[in-house]
Amino acid sequence: MDLQQRVERLERRNRRTIVWMVAALGVTVACMGAMQRAKPSDSVDTKMLKLFDDKGNLRAFLAASPRGNVALTMIDQHEKICAVFGVTSDACPSLELSHSDGKLRARLALAEDGRPAFEFYDAEGKVIREPAAK
Repeated sequence: MDLQQRVERLERRNRRTIVWMVAALGVTVACMGAMQRAKPSDSVDTKMLKLFDDKGNLRAFLAASPRGNVALTMIDQHEKICAVFGVTSDACPSLELSHSDGKLRARLALAEDGRPAFEFYDAEGKVIREPAAK
């Protein structure tokens, strides 16, 4: 192998090395950009927001229905709804608490005219105690 061939071979290796270095630098820059924390947004626009635990189980969601109702629903570790805080399209708020079997057991609400309602339910869903109407 003469000197000219050795120089050409060395230049080819040098070009390949430069190409690999540029590619590695590009990948590194891309990874660093992806790892940078995004600046928090001032707002999130959505119709439903779901919250999951570390195991990927749905634990709560905040949703707005097409009829105008809005509710925050909380779910226990057995995937049963345990609490719902909501507001109807008529602006009537309510808080509903359910037993681990998923059945409604207590409800606190305001009617459209502002009257409060506080009800307790038995295991069959019948009202067992509510305040007397005046």
